[in-house]
Amino acid sequence: MAGIAKERGPELILSEIQLPGGGESDWVKLLIREEHPHKIAFWSEREDFHTVREAIQLGAVDYLLKPVQPQQVEDVVVRMIREWERESKVSLQMWRKTQLQLQQKFVNRLVKGKSFYSDKTFLETIRPLQLEWIRTLPSAVMAIELSGYKNAIQDWKDRQLIEFAMDNVLSELTEPLEHTVLLPQGRNRWILVAGLPQQMSQEGEEQALHHVQTITQNWVASMERYTHGRIAIGISRLASHWREWPHRLTQAMEALAYQRFVGNKVLRYDRTAAILRTKKDGHSDQMRLLDELFAGNKKGIREVLQRFPASLLPPSPDAGLPLEARTLAWIKDIHRFLEQSGALQHPVLDASRLEEQLGETEGEGQLRERVAAHFLHLGELVNPQTGDLMQKAIDYIGSHLSQRVTLEEVAGHLFISPVWLSKLFRKKVGVSFLQYVTQLKMEEAKLLLRHSKMSVQHLSWKLGYQDAVYFSKLFKRFTGMTPTNYRKRMEGGQDK
Repeated sequence: MAGIAKERGPELILSEIQLPGGGESDWVKLLIREEHPHKIAFWSEREDFHTVREAIQLGAVDYLLKPVQPQQVEDVVVRMIREWERESKVSLQMWRKTQLQLQQKFVNRLVKGKSFYSDKTFLETIRPLQLEWIRTLPSAVMAIELSGYKNAIQDWKDRQLIEFAMDNVLSELTEPLEHTVLLPQGRNRWILVAGLPQQMSQEGEEQALHHVQTITQNWVASMERYTHGRIAIGISRLASHWREWPHRLTQAMEALAYQRFVGNKVLRYDRTAAILRTKKDGHSDQMRLLDELFAGNKKGIREVLQRFPASLLPPSPDAGLPLEARTLAWIKDIHRFLEQSGALQHPVLDASRLEEQLGETEGEGQLRERVAAHFLHLGELVNPQTGDLMQKAIDYIGSHLSQRVTLEEVAGHLFISPVWLSKLFRKKVGVSFLQYVTQLKMEEAKLLLRHSKMSVQHLSWKLGYQDAVYFSKLFKRFTGMTPTNYRKRMEGGQDK
Protein backbone atom coordinates (compact mmCIF):
# COMPACT_ATOMS: atom_id res chain seq x y z
CA MET A 1 0.00 0.00 0.00
CA ALA A 2 2.88 2.37 0.79
CA GLY A 3 4.27 1.90 -2.74
CA ILE A 4 0.92 2.61 -4.37
CA ALA A 5 0.44 5.67 -2.18
CA LYS A 6 3.83 7.08 -3.13
CA GLU A 7 3.39 6.29 -6.82
CA ARG A 8 -0.19 7.49 -7.34
CA GLY A 9 -0.47 10.13 -4.60
CA PRO A 10 -4.24 9.81 -3.95
CA GLU A 11 -6.12 12.94 -2.96
CA LEU A 12 -9.26 11.44 -1.39
CA ILE A 13 -8.80 8.29 0.75
CA LEU A 14 -11.27 5.98 2.48
CA SER A 15 -9.51 3.25 4.46
CA GLU A 16 -10.11 0.66 7.14
CA ILE A 17 -7.90 1.02 10.19
CA GLN A 18 -6.97 -1.46 12.92
CA LEU A 19 -4.80 0.75 15.11
CA PRO A 20 -2.87 1.00 17.32
CA GLY A 21 0.29 -0.89 16.44
CA GLY A 22 -1.08 -2.55 13.32
CA GLY A 23 1.19 -0.75 10.86
CA GLU A 24 -1.71 0.21 8.59
CA SER A 25 -0.91 3.93 8.98
CA ASP A 26 2.61 3.75 7.54
CA TRP A 27 1.51 4.63 4.01
CA VAL A 28 -0.58 7.56 5.29
CA LYS A 29 2.45 8.85 7.19
CA LEU A 30 4.40 8.54 3.96
CA LEU A 31 1.95 10.91 2.23
CA ILE A 32 2.31 13.39 5.09
CA ARG A 33 6.10 13.16 4.99
CA GLU A 34 6.09 13.72 1.22
CA GLU A 35 3.79 16.75 1.79
CA HIS A 36 1.27 15.35 -0.67
CA PRO A 37 -2.11 17.07 -0.21
CA HIS A 38 -4.88 14.65 0.61
CA LYS A 39 -8.11 14.10 2.55
CA ILE A 40 -8.64 10.87 4.46
CA ALA A 41 -11.45 9.18 6.41
CA PHE A 42 -11.28 5.89 8.34
CA TRP A 43 -13.72 3.19 9.37
CA SER A 44 -13.00 0.59 12.00
CA GLU A 45 -14.51 -1.80 14.51
CA ARG A 46 -12.39 -0.22 17.25
CA GLU A 47 -13.72 2.70 19.26
CA ASP A 48 -11.03 2.91 21.92
CA PHE A 49 -9.40 6.26 22.67
CA HIS A 50 -5.92 5.42 21.30
CA THR A 51 -7.24 4.34 17.90
CA VAL A 52 -9.40 7.41 17.50
CA ARG A 53 -6.55 9.70 18.67
CA GLU A 54 -4.13 8.28 16.09
CA ALA A 55 -6.75 8.70 13.35
CA ILE A 56 -7.10 12.36 14.35
CA GLN A 57 -3.32 12.80 14.36
CA LEU A 58 -3.27 11.45 10.80
CA GLY A 59 -5.67 14.26 9.80
CA ALA A 60 -8.85 12.21 9.41
CA VAL A 61 -11.90 14.12 8.19
CA ASP A 62 -14.12 11.53 9.94
CA TYR A 63 -13.92 8.23 11.84
CA LEU A 64 -16.79 5.79 11.15
CA LEU A 65 -17.65 2.74 13.23
CA LYS A 66 -18.70 -0.47 11.56
CA PRO A 67 -21.18 -1.36 10.33
CA VAL A 68 -21.01 1.62 7.96
CA GLN A 69 -24.15 2.66 6.11
CA PRO A 70 -23.95 3.78 2.42
CA GLN A 71 -25.43 7.18 3.32
CA GLN A 72 -22.65 7.71 5.88
CA VAL A 73 -20.00 7.01 3.25
CA GLU A 74 -21.69 9.38 0.78
CA ASP A 75 -21.88 12.18 3.38
CA VAL A 76 -18.21 11.77 4.27
CA VAL A 77 -17.11 11.77 0.62
CA VAL A 78 -19.13 14.94 -0.10
CA ARG A 79 -17.56 16.66 2.92
CA MET A 80 -14.06 15.57 1.88
CA ILE A 81 -14.62 16.93 -1.64
CA ARG A 82 -15.88 20.28 -0.31
CA GLU A 83 -12.95 20.67 2.05
CA TRP A 84 -10.53 19.72 -0.72
CA GLU A 85 -12.06 22.24 -3.13
CA ARG A 86 -12.02 25.01 -0.53
CA GLU A 87 -8.38 24.43 0.40
CA SER A 88 -7.38 24.03 -3.24
CA LYS A 89 -9.04 27.36 -4.04
CA VAL A 90 -7.16 29.08 -1.21
CA SER A 91 -3.89 27.48 -2.32
CA LEU A 92 -4.53 28.53 -5.91
CA GLN A 93 -5.25 32.11 -4.84
CA MET A 94 -2.06 32.19 -2.78
CA TRP A 95 -0.04 30.80 -5.69
CA ARG A 96 -1.53 33.30 -8.13
CA LYS A 97 -0.64 36.14 -5.78
CA THR A 98 2.89 34.80 -5.37
CA GLN A 99 3.17 34.19 -9.11
CA LEU A 100 2.07 37.77 -9.84
CA GLN A 101 4.72 39.13 -7.47
CA LEU A 102 7.39 36.96 -9.10
CA GLN A 103 6.24 38.04 -12.57
CA GLN A 104 6.45 41.71 -11.55
CA LYS A 105 9.91 41.29 -10.04
CA PHE A 106 11.20 39.44 -13.12
CA VAL A 107 9.71 41.81 -15.72
CA ASN A 108 10.77 44.87 -13.72
CA ARG A 109 14.39 43.70 -13.99
CA LEU A 110 14.00 43.24 -17.74
CA VAL A 111 12.43 46.65 -18.28
CA LYS A 112 14.99 48.45 -16.11
CA GLY A 113 17.87 46.72 -17.93
CA LYS A 114 19.07 44.95 -14.78
CA SER A 115 18.86 41.39 -16.11
CA PHE A 116 21.80 39.26 -17.18
CA TYR A 117 20.07 36.02 -18.10
CA SER A 118 21.56 33.44 -20.39
CA ASP A 119 19.11 31.94 -22.89
CA LYS A 120 18.88 28.75 -20.84
CA THR A 121 18.24 30.56 -17.55
CA PHE A 122 15.73 32.84 -19.24
CA LEU A 123 13.70 29.88 -20.53
CA GLU A 124 13.85 28.12 -17.17
CA THR A 125 12.49 31.26 -15.51
CA ILE A 126 9.63 32.22 -17.82
CA ARG A 127 7.98 28.78 -17.99
CA PRO A 128 6.86 28.43 -14.34
CA LEU A 129 5.90 32.12 -14.35
CA GLN A 130 3.68 31.59 -17.43
CA LEU A 131 5.51 34.31 -19.33
CA GLU A 132 6.30 32.34 -22.49
CA TRP A 133 4.60 35.08 -24.52
CA ILE A 134 7.66 37.26 -23.93
CA ARG A 135 9.58 35.10 -26.45
CA THR A 136 6.90 34.99 -29.13
CA LEU A 137 4.80 38.16 -29.12
CA PRO A 138 5.72 41.73 -30.07
CA SER A 139 5.15 44.08 -27.16
CA ALA A 140 4.75 47.70 -26.12
CA VAL A 141 5.79 49.47 -22.95
CA MET A 142 3.47 52.08 -21.45
CA ALA A 143 3.97 54.67 -18.71
CA ILE A 144 0.79 55.55 -16.81
CA GLU A 145 0.46 58.55 -14.50
CA LEU A 146 -2.37 59.69 -12.22
CA SER A 147 -2.44 63.37 -11.25
CA GLY A 148 -4.86 66.02 -10.05
CA TYR A 149 -6.78 63.74 -7.68
CA LYS A 150 -5.28 65.30 -4.54
CA ASN A 151 -6.93 68.62 -5.33
CA ALA A 152 -10.26 66.97 -6.09
CA ILE A 153 -10.29 64.72 -3.01
CA GLN A 154 -9.28 66.43 0.21
CA ASP A 155 -9.66 63.51 2.61
CA TRP A 156 -6.33 61.67 2.81
CA LYS A 157 -8.05 58.34 3.54
CA ASP A 158 -10.05 58.62 0.32
CA ARG A 159 -6.87 59.44 -1.60
CA GLN A 160 -5.11 56.40 -0.14
CA LEU A 161 -8.09 54.24 -1.07
CA ILE A 162 -7.88 55.43 -4.70
CA GLU A 163 -4.11 54.84 -4.82
CA PHE A 164 -4.56 51.36 -3.36
CA ALA A 165 -7.43 50.44 -5.68
CA MET A 166 -5.78 51.69 -8.88
CA ASP A 167 -3.77 48.46 -9.21
CA ASN A 168 -6.99 46.45 -9.27
CA VAL A 169 -8.71 48.87 -11.64
CA LEU A 170 -5.77 48.76 -14.05
CA SER A 171 -5.56 44.95 -13.82
CA GLU A 172 -9.22 44.65 -14.82
CA LEU A 173 -8.92 47.16 -17.64
CA THR A 174 -5.86 45.46 -19.14
CA GLU A 175 -7.54 42.05 -19.44
CA PRO A 176 -8.50 42.53 -23.14
CA LEU A 177 -4.79 42.55 -24.03
CA GLU A 178 -4.45 39.05 -22.47
CA HIS A 179 -0.69 39.22 -21.85
CA THR A 180 0.27 42.08 -19.54
CA VAL A 181 2.42 42.72 -16.50
CA LEU A 182 1.67 45.82 -14.42
CA LEU A 183 4.54 47.34 -12.43
CA PRO A 184 3.61 49.90 -9.72
CA GLN A 185 6.15 52.74 -9.52
CA GLY A 186 5.18 54.61 -6.36
CA ARG A 187 1.71 55.86 -5.51
CA ASN A 188 0.62 57.41 -8.77
CA ARG A 189 2.70 55.93 -11.58
CA TRP A 190 2.77 52.52 -13.26
CA ILE A 191 4.66 50.78 -16.03
CA LEU A 192 2.70 48.35 -18.18
CA VAL A 193 4.33 45.80 -20.46
CA ALA A 194 1.83 44.34 -22.92
CA GLY A 195 2.25 41.49 -25.37
CA LEU A 196 0.14 42.16 -28.45
CA PRO A 197 -1.93 39.43 -30.13
CA GLN A 198 -0.38 38.08 -33.31
CA GLN A 199 -3.33 39.18 -35.46
CA MET A 200 -2.91 42.74 -34.19
CA SER A 201 0.82 42.89 -34.85
CA GLN A 202 0.48 41.31 -38.29
CA GLU A 203 -1.37 44.42 -39.46
CA GLY A 204 1.83 46.45 -39.15
CA GLU A 205 3.21 48.70 -36.41
CA GLU A 206 1.09 51.74 -37.26
CA GLN A 207 -2.18 49.79 -37.14
CA ALA A 208 -1.14 47.87 -34.02
CA LEU A 209 -0.26 51.07 -32.14
CA HIS A 210 -3.55 52.59 -33.30
CA HIS A 211 -5.39 49.65 -31.67
CA VAL A 212 -3.39 50.10 -28.47
CA GLN A 213 -4.13 53.83 -28.49
CA THR A 214 -7.88 53.18 -28.87
CA ILE A 215 -7.86 50.68 -26.01
CA THR A 216 -5.92 52.97 -23.69
CA GLN A 217 -8.20 55.91 -24.45
CA ASN A 218 -11.06 53.78 -23.13
CA TRP A 219 -8.98 53.03 -20.03
CA VAL A 220 -8.45 56.74 -19.42
CA ALA A 221 -12.17 57.46 -19.56
CA SER A 222 -12.93 54.66 -17.08
CA MET A 223 -10.12 55.53 -14.66
CA GLU A 224 -10.90 59.25 -14.60
CA ARG A 225 -14.52 58.53 -13.69
CA TYR A 226 -13.30 56.43 -10.79
CA THR A 227 -10.39 58.53 -9.50
CA HIS A 228 -11.68 62.09 -10.14
CA GLY A 229 -8.12 62.74 -11.32
CA ARG A 230 -6.28 63.04 -14.60
CA ILE A 231 -4.78 59.99 -16.32
CA ALA A 232 -2.02 60.27 -18.92
CA ILE A 233 -0.48 57.32 -20.78
CA GLY A 234 2.71 57.30 -22.84
CA ILE A 235 3.08 54.47 -25.37
CA SER A 236 6.39 53.28 -26.81
CA ARG A 237 7.03 51.89 -30.26
CA LEU A 238 6.70 48.12 -30.65
CA ALA A 239 9.47 45.88 -29.34
CA SER A 240 10.28 42.64 -31.14
CA HIS A 241 12.54 41.38 -28.32
CA TRP A 242 12.53 41.81 -24.56
CA ARG A 243 16.07 43.23 -24.67
CA GLU A 244 14.53 46.31 -26.32
CA TRP A 245 12.32 47.03 -23.29
CA PRO A 246 14.67 49.47 -21.46
CA HIS A 247 14.81 51.65 -24.59
CA ARG A 248 11.04 51.33 -25.04
CA LEU A 249 10.52 52.44 -21.43
CA THR A 250 12.52 55.59 -22.18
CA GLN A 251 10.27 56.20 -25.17
CA ALA A 252 7.11 55.77 -23.09
CA MET A 253 8.40 58.22 -20.46
CA GLU A 254 9.32 60.78 -23.13
CA ALA A 255 5.87 60.45 -24.70
CA LEU A 256 4.38 61.05 -21.25
CA ALA A 257 6.51 64.20 -20.87
CA TYR A 258 5.07 65.48 -24.18
CA GLN A 259 1.69 65.70 -22.41
CA ARG A 260 2.90 68.80 -20.58
CA PHE A 261 2.66 70.78 -23.79
CA VAL A 262 -0.23 69.35 -25.77
CA GLY A 263 -2.66 68.30 -23.02
CA ASN A 264 -3.51 64.97 -24.70
CA LYS A 265 -4.23 62.04 -22.44
CA VAL A 266 -2.83 59.20 -24.56
CA LEU A 267 0.46 59.91 -26.28
CA ARG A 268 2.38 57.73 -28.72
CA TYR A 269 6.13 58.13 -28.92
CA ASP A 270 6.09 57.74 -32.69
CA ARG A 271 3.77 60.76 -32.89
CA THR A 272 5.83 63.06 -30.64
CA ALA A 273 8.04 65.83 -31.98
CA ALA A 274 11.60 64.83 -32.79
CA ILE A 275 12.99 67.52 -30.46
CA LEU A 276 11.64 65.59 -27.48
CA ARG A 277 13.31 62.35 -28.51
CA THR A 278 16.77 62.85 -27.06
CA LYS A 279 18.15 60.89 -24.13
CA LYS A 280 21.09 63.27 -23.72
CA ASP A 281 21.55 65.93 -21.03
CA GLY A 282 20.05 68.51 -23.39
CA HIS A 283 16.57 67.06 -22.89
CA SER A 284 15.90 69.27 -19.84
CA ASP A 285 17.21 72.38 -21.63
CA GLN A 286 14.95 71.72 -24.61
CA MET A 287 12.01 71.35 -22.25
CA ARG A 288 12.87 74.67 -20.63
CA LEU A 289 13.24 76.39 -24.01
CA LEU A 290 9.75 75.18 -24.97
CA ASP A 291 8.36 76.38 -21.63
CA GLU A 292 9.86 79.83 -22.14
CA LEU A 293 8.55 80.01 -25.72
CA PHE A 294 5.06 79.13 -24.54
CA ALA A 295 5.31 81.83 -21.87
CA GLY A 296 6.89 84.42 -24.19
CA ASN A 297 9.61 84.95 -21.58
CA LYS A 298 12.47 86.72 -23.42
CA LYS A 299 14.82 86.62 -20.45
CA GLY A 300 14.29 82.86 -20.07
CA ILE A 301 14.80 82.27 -23.79
CA ARG A 302 18.13 84.14 -23.69
CA GLU A 303 19.32 82.19 -20.63
CA VAL A 304 18.59 78.79 -22.19
CA LEU A 305 20.22 79.71 -25.49
CA GLN A 306 23.46 80.62 -23.71
CA ARG A 307 24.02 76.84 -23.71
CA PHE A 308 23.56 76.54 -27.48
CA PRO A 309 24.63 74.38 -29.24
CA ALA A 310 26.18 72.00 -26.69
CA SER A 311 23.10 71.10 -24.62
CA LEU A 312 20.37 71.86 -27.15
CA LEU A 313 21.15 70.37 -30.54
CA PRO A 314 20.24 66.67 -30.75
CA PRO A 315 22.98 64.33 -32.02
CA SER A 316 23.06 63.95 -35.80
CA PRO A 317 23.37 60.55 -37.52
CA ASP A 318 25.53 62.30 -40.13
CA ALA A 319 28.81 63.21 -38.42
CA GLY A 320 29.86 65.40 -41.35
CA LEU A 321 26.72 67.57 -41.36
CA PRO A 322 27.63 71.26 -40.86
CA LEU A 323 26.53 72.94 -37.64
CA GLU A 324 24.37 75.42 -39.58
CA ALA A 325 22.47 72.57 -41.29
CA ARG A 326 21.93 70.76 -37.96
CA THR A 327 20.68 74.02 -36.45
CA LEU A 328 18.21 74.58 -39.29
CA ALA A 329 16.81 71.03 -38.93
CA TRP A 330 16.43 71.55 -35.18
CA ILE A 331 14.58 74.87 -35.60
CA LYS A 332 12.26 73.24 -38.14
CA ASP A 333 11.45 70.52 -35.58
CA ILE A 334 10.58 73.16 -32.97
CA HIS A 335 8.30 74.97 -35.40
CA ARG A 336 6.53 71.70 -36.26
CA PHE A 337 6.12 70.98 -32.55
CA LEU A 338 4.64 74.43 -31.85
CA GLU A 339 2.21 73.99 -34.73
CA GLN A 340 1.16 70.51 -33.55
CA SER A 341 0.59 71.73 -30.00
CA GLY A 342 -1.51 74.68 -31.17
CA ALA A 343 0.92 77.32 -29.91
CA LEU A 344 1.38 78.56 -33.49
CA GLN A 345 -1.92 78.99 -35.27
CA HIS A 346 -0.25 79.07 -38.70
CA PRO A 347 3.18 78.13 -40.13
CA VAL A 348 5.48 81.15 -39.83
CA LEU A 349 8.90 79.73 -40.74
CA ASP A 350 10.59 80.98 -43.91
CA ALA A 351 13.08 78.12 -44.13
CA SER A 352 14.95 79.47 -47.16
CA ARG A 353 15.46 82.88 -45.57
CA LEU A 354 16.57 81.34 -42.26
CA GLU A 355 18.99 78.99 -44.05
CA GLU A 356 20.52 82.00 -45.76
CA GLN A 357 20.84 83.91 -42.48
CA LEU A 358 22.45 80.96 -40.69
CA GLY A 359 24.88 80.48 -43.56
CA GLU A 360 26.05 84.09 -43.24
CA THR A 361 27.23 83.62 -39.64
CA GLU A 362 30.86 83.00 -38.71
CA GLY A 363 31.60 80.84 -35.68
CA GLU A 364 29.39 79.60 -32.86
CA GLY A 365 29.06 83.04 -31.27
CA GLN A 366 27.40 84.64 -34.29
CA LEU A 367 25.32 81.53 -34.89
CA ARG A 368 24.09 81.66 -31.28
CA GLU A 369 23.09 85.32 -31.67
CA ARG A 370 21.20 84.57 -34.89
CA VAL A 371 19.37 81.66 -33.24
CA ALA A 372 18.54 83.81 -30.19
CA ALA A 373 17.10 86.55 -32.40
CA HIS A 374 14.94 83.99 -34.20
CA PHE A 375 13.54 82.51 -30.99
CA LEU A 376 12.93 85.89 -29.35
CA HIS A 377 10.80 86.83 -32.35
CA LEU A 378 9.13 83.41 -32.28
CA GLY A 379 8.23 83.91 -28.60
CA GLU A 380 6.23 86.98 -29.63
CA LEU A 381 4.30 84.99 -32.22
CA VAL A 382 3.29 82.08 -29.96
CA ASN A 383 -0.43 82.69 -29.33
CA PRO A 384 -0.19 86.50 -29.18
CA GLN A 385 -3.89 87.01 -28.39
CA THR A 386 -3.37 86.47 -24.67
CA GLY A 387 -6.06 88.97 -23.65
CA ASP A 388 -8.79 87.07 -25.48
CA LEU A 389 -7.51 83.75 -24.16
CA MET A 390 -7.42 84.97 -20.57
CA GLN A 391 -10.96 86.30 -20.81
CA LYS A 392 -12.16 82.99 -22.26
CA ALA A 393 -10.37 81.09 -19.46
CA ILE A 394 -11.87 83.34 -16.78
CA ASP A 395 -15.36 83.03 -18.30
CA TYR A 396 -15.05 79.24 -18.38
CA ILE A 397 -13.93 79.07 -14.74
CA GLY A 398 -16.74 81.39 -13.64
CA SER A 399 -19.37 79.21 -15.31
CA HIS A 400 -18.03 76.03 -13.72
CA LEU A 401 -17.55 77.07 -10.08
CA SER A 402 -19.87 74.31 -8.91
CA GLN A 403 -17.51 71.71 -10.36
CA ARG A 404 -13.89 70.68 -9.95
CA VAL A 405 -12.12 72.92 -12.45
CA THR A 406 -8.61 71.82 -13.47
CA LEU A 407 -5.85 73.52 -15.42
CA GLU A 408 -5.88 70.71 -17.99
CA GLU A 409 -9.64 70.99 -18.46
CA VAL A 410 -9.53 74.75 -19.17
CA ALA A 411 -6.48 74.37 -21.44
CA GLY A 412 -8.27 71.64 -23.37
CA HIS A 413 -11.33 73.88 -23.76
CA LEU A 414 -9.11 76.61 -25.22
CA PHE A 415 -7.02 74.17 -27.31
CA ILE A 416 -3.74 75.35 -25.77
CA SER A 417 -1.00 73.82 -23.66
CA PRO A 418 -1.60 73.45 -19.88
CA VAL A 419 1.99 74.60 -19.29
CA TRP A 420 1.46 77.72 -21.35
CA LEU A 421 -1.89 78.51 -19.65
CA SER A 422 -0.29 78.11 -16.21
CA LYS A 423 2.45 80.60 -17.03
CA LEU A 424 -0.06 82.92 -18.66
CA PHE A 425 -2.06 83.05 -15.43
CA ARG A 426 0.99 83.99 -13.38
CA LYS A 427 2.01 86.61 -15.93
CA LYS A 428 -1.43 88.24 -16.42
CA VAL A 429 -3.17 87.68 -13.07
CA GLY A 430 -0.19 87.49 -10.72
CA VAL A 431 -1.23 84.23 -9.04
CA SER A 432 -1.27 80.57 -9.99
CA PHE A 433 -4.26 78.98 -11.71
CA LEU A 434 -5.22 77.08 -8.54
CA GLN A 435 -4.95 80.20 -6.38
CA TYR A 436 -7.17 82.12 -8.78
CA VAL A 437 -9.85 79.42 -8.85
CA THR A 438 -9.78 79.12 -5.05
CA GLN A 439 -10.07 82.90 -4.57
CA LEU A 440 -13.02 82.97 -6.94
CA LYS A 441 -14.74 80.16 -5.03
CA MET A 442 -14.12 81.87 -1.68
CA GLU A 443 -15.70 85.09 -2.95
CA GLU A 444 -18.71 83.10 -4.13
CA ALA A 445 -18.86 81.38 -0.73
CA LYS A 446 -18.93 84.76 1.04
CA LEU A 447 -21.80 85.85 -1.19
CA LEU A 448 -23.80 82.69 -0.46
CA LEU A 449 -23.16 82.95 3.29
CA ARG A 450 -24.47 86.52 3.30
CA HIS A 451 -27.56 86.03 1.15
CA SER A 452 -28.72 82.44 1.73
CA LYS A 453 -29.57 80.05 4.56
CA MET A 454 -27.63 77.24 2.91
CA SER A 455 -25.75 74.98 5.35
CA VAL A 456 -21.96 74.96 5.25
CA GLN A 457 -22.07 71.32 4.10
CA HIS A 458 -24.44 72.11 1.23
CA LEU A 459 -22.50 75.23 0.34
CA SER A 460 -19.22 73.32 0.12
CA TRP A 461 -20.82 70.80 -2.23
CA LYS A 462 -22.22 73.61 -4.38
CA LEU A 463 -18.69 74.94 -4.86
CA GLY A 464 -17.24 71.56 -5.79
CA TYR A 465 -15.74 70.60 -2.40
CA GLN A 466 -16.72 67.15 -1.19
CA ASP A 467 -15.23 67.64 2.28
CA ALA A 468 -16.90 70.41 4.32
CA VAL A 469 -14.10 70.38 6.92
CA TYR A 470 -11.50 71.02 4.24
CA PHE A 471 -13.66 73.78 2.76
CA SER A 472 -13.99 75.44 6.20
CA LYS A 473 -10.21 75.39 6.72
CA LEU A 474 -9.67 76.84 3.26
CA PHE A 475 -12.26 79.56 3.89
CA LYS A 476 -10.62 80.49 7.20
CA ARG A 477 -7.23 80.69 5.51
CA PHE A 478 -8.61 83.26 3.05
CA THR A 479 -10.89 85.26 5.36
CA GLY A 480 -9.47 84.73 8.83
CA MET A 481 -12.67 83.17 10.17
CA THR A 482 -14.79 80.06 9.75
CA PRO A 483 -17.86 80.11 7.46
CA THR A 484 -20.17 80.00 10.50
CA ASN A 485 -18.45 82.93 12.21
CA TYR A 486 -18.41 84.89 8.96
CA ARG A 487 -22.17 84.42 8.57
CA LYS A 488 -22.79 85.51 12.17
CA ARG A 489 -20.70 88.64 11.67
CA MET A 490 -22.53 89.50 8.46
CA GLU A 491 -25.89 88.98 10.15
CA GLY A 492 -24.75 91.32 12.90
CA GLY A 493 -23.97 93.98 10.33
CA GLN A 494 -20.21 93.88 10.90
CA ASP A 495 -18.86 93.70 7.39
CA LYS A 496 -15.18 92.97 7.30
